[in-house]
Amino acid sequence: MTGTSEEVVPIVLGPTAVGKTELVHRAAKSVGGEIISADSRAIYRGMDIGTATPPVELREELPYHLINFLDPRERYSAADYRQDVEEKILEIRSRGNRPIVVGGSRLYIISLTQGIFEGPEADEALREQLRSKPGEELHERLQEVDPRSAEKIHPNDTKRLVRALEVYELSGEPISKLKEETEPLPFDFRVIGLDRAREELYSRINRRVEDMVEAGLFDEVKELVQAGFGPGWGAWETIGYKELALHLRGELDRDEAIDEIKKNTRHLAKYQQNWMTKFTGLEEIDLGAEAAPGSRLMDLLGQSGSSSRG
Repeated sequence: MTGTSEEVVPIVLGPTAVGKTELVHRAAKSVGGEIISADSRAIYRGMDIGTATPPVELREELPYHLINFLDPRERYSAADYRQDVEEKILEIRSRGNRPIVVGGSRLYIISLTQGIFEGPEADEALREQLRSKPGEELHERLQEVDPRSAEKIHPNDTKRLVRALEVYELSGEPISKLKEETEPLPFDFRVIGLDRAREELYSRINRRVEDMVEAGLFDEVKELVQAGFGPGWGAWETIGYKELALHLRGELDRDEAIDEIKKNTRHLAKYQQNWMTKFTGLEEIDLGAEAAPGSRLMDLLGQSGSSSRG
C-alpha cells in the first residue's frame, strides 16, 4: 500500500555495531519519532551491556519500545513480535508521533514485511532429540521432507534445521509450504539500510567487545549464571552471554571466550549485511563514506514513499 508521509513506517536496518543507536536517535527526535526495537536480544531484562541496549539517557529523551521487558528465561517468537509491533504502531500514531522500527534481527523484520506463519509451539523434548544429531544428518533429513527449505538452510545452521524439522514432525507439513500462507502487516514500510565497509565494521566490533568487557559484561553474566542461566533459557543463544557462561563454568578460558565473542559477532554482522541488501527498494546509507549520513537519514525518515518488501 502507498500513503502519505504520516502513514509511512520507516524500518532502519543495520548490522550490529554499525552505529545505529545515536544516529537514529537524533534523526527520530527531529521528525517526532518513537523507536520500536527490532533486536531479538534487547528484549531481555538484565542484559543491557552485552546487547548494547540504548542507554538510559537516550530513553529519557525519546520513547523506546520492546526493550528490557522480558525475563531471560522466557521465549518470545517472531509471531509475538509481529503482534506487539502492530499494536505499538497504532498506539504511537494515536499520539500523533511517527513509529520508527530499528534493528537487525532478520526474522523480526521479515515478520513485518512478509508475514510469518503460525507454526506449532516448540516441543523441547523433540528439539533436544534433534539437537543431539550432527548437522549433516539433520540436513539430509530435511532434504527428504522439505527440499525447498534444505536449499536455503546451511548444514551448519543447526537452529533453523531443528525448527524446520520440528515443524514438519509436529504438523506433517513442510515449513516452506506453511510460509507461503503469510501476509505482511498492512503498513507502508520504507526500508533504510545503514552500513559500513566490512573491515571497518569488524574493527568496530572488536573494539566494542573490549568496551563491553571493561563496562562490566563479566559481572552481568555472573548474575545470570547464578540465577541458573543455561540452554533452557530463551536468552541462552545471545552472543557474549553464552561464551562467558561457558567460561565461568570452566569450559573456555577468559581470552578464548572474548575471542569467541568477537568472532561470533563478526559472523553475525556479515550475515546481517548480506541479507539486508536483498530488500527490494532498500535506501542504503554508507556511514563510513557519506559526508552527512545523519542529514540523509533525517530526509528519508521525513519522506513519503511506497512500501518495500524483503
